[in-house]
Amino acid sequence: MGLGGYLAAQSDAEHYASERRREQVEVRDIPEAETKEVTDVLGAFGVSAEAAAPVVRALKQRPEAWIDFMMRFELGLESRIRNAPSSARSRSPEPTLPAG
Repeated sequence: MGLGGYLAAQSDAEHYASERRREQVEVRDIPEAETKEVTDVLGAFGVSAEAAAPVVRALKQRPEAWIDFMMRFELGLESRIRNAPSSARSRSPEPTLPAG
């Protein structure tokens, strides 16, 4: 990989990590706002607030999954390590990068 590609990948990894930290703080400090955001995201897919309620409750029980959901569906950012729980990604020696 050339220097430009390396720098772009490094920038992407830093952006992903920064956004993930922000989502972690928001889930911890302002869960009501994050709950509304989940409902809004699901609403964009045609899911009513009533139908979204069980999903919201389930995500609130699993904060890392909640953060993963927000990263992917609110922000459009994904780790390069697909189908791995966030705890597995955090142990990986490879930097996590958004897909794209």
